[in-house]
Amino acid sequence: MLDPGHGKSTLGKRSPDESLLEYEFNRDVAKRTKSILESKGITVLMTVSDDTDVSLSQRCSTANNSNADIFVSFHANAFGNGVDWENNAGGWEIYYYSTSKYGKILANYIHDANIPSIGIKDRGVKTANFAVIKNTDMPAVLIEHGFYTNETEIELLKSPSWRQKAAELDAQGILNFLYSFK
Repeated sequence: MLDPGHGKSTLGKRSPDESLLEYEFNRDVAKRTKSILESKGITVLMTVSDDTDVSLSQRCSTANNSNADIFVSFHANAFGNGVDWENNAGGWEIYYYSTSKYGKILANYIHDANIPSIGIKDRGVKTANFAVIKNTDMPAVLIEHGFYTNETEIELLKSPSWRQKAAELDAQGILNFLYSFK
């Protein structure tokens, strides 16, 4: 189950210059990752396939009712007041829920596939109480692919070739996790 983060109407989720809405990045990388995984024979479901802003509880419910093996939520990060660029905050990070043994393993596989290849600072593997990783019944992670409030990283987040690279690396980490059980 892939979760392409926030919807088009989520307030505030945009770069200071409004050149990127976070949902555009999330949707694109999730769709690219889906395509890669499907080309490898993996059945992929999405919590949402349009621009709709689906609630956190609905995304969790969709995942929990799907019989999915894993849950991966795609995001880009932000820091600051949303008006000014915050170039001191940057990098890639991944979260899992602290009591999820397999969530941690999934997070580490995706991390190891991305770092250092993704080309931005490694902010590491972390725990959090985010609803989509806490309230899902399967191993779940949330990836922050860089900061759309950072003037350097916003250009990467807007780049089709960097988005493809992110999707390929995320897919490789997911595949490595799934294949570790064969």
